[in-house]
Amino acid sequence: MTRTPAHRAEPARGTQHLGLLFVGLMLSMLLAALNQTVLSTALPTIVGELNGSTRCCG
Repeated sequence: MTRTPAHRAEPARGTQHLGLLFVGLMLSMLLAALNQTVLSTALPTIVGELNGSTRCCG
């Protein structure tokens, strides 16, 4: 005869908060990496449009 538990064990509340914190941290790191990629690609164009090369390079 098999016994079934009267209640199911649920994860501790602190574990749920830790998981949510981890997901938020990973999303913020993803957005920071995407921002860096876009900015590094577009920066030469931005500097050229603002005539910034004449100011910094002589």
